[in-house]
Amino acid sequence: MKRIIYLLALSFSITSIIAQENNTLMFDSLNISDKSLTQTENSFISLFGNPDSTSNYINEINNETWINLKYSENSFYFHEDKLVSFDLKNDSFYFYNSSIKVGADLSGINNYFQNSYMNREVINSLGFIIIDVLMNDGSQSDSFIVINYNPINNIINSLNGARKLSTT
Repeated sequence: MKRIIYLLALSFSITSIIAQENNTLMFDSLNISDKSLTQTENSFISLFGNPDSTSNYINEINNETWINLKYSENSFYFHEDKLVSFDLKNDSFYFYNSSIKVGADLSGINNYFQNSYMNREVINSLGFIIIDVLMNDGSQSDSFIVINYNPINNIINSLNGARKLSTT
């Protein structure tokens, strides 16, 4: 998870420099497999069933303890009974549209997020695309989505949603 957080922070820093803006999604339009991400831990479990495992995850950056609901290789993190992050590593779940999932061809992202697709980057042989998240009133949020892909075959490796990391 530390590697993911590092990659997310690096991705955000690099993308901030790029002139063309990434696509944005309103917070309420975020979904996993057609289910809203505005779930409590209990409502998430009632929608997706019991997880394979549940554990505590210490977020050292924010000094918080999160609950990790693990479904196979996929993790969903809750803090104060709100979904704060997810990490999709197989095709059991999809993000936003059924064509955006692990193992899918990257070109499908262009149909929904053209700016973010055009801003895709590769660093140390890891490709990534960032989609910014806005609050429903249009104000900035502290969340974003990262789609990691293999730049050799343009296949999605993982999808991550997280809060932006603060250095203060």
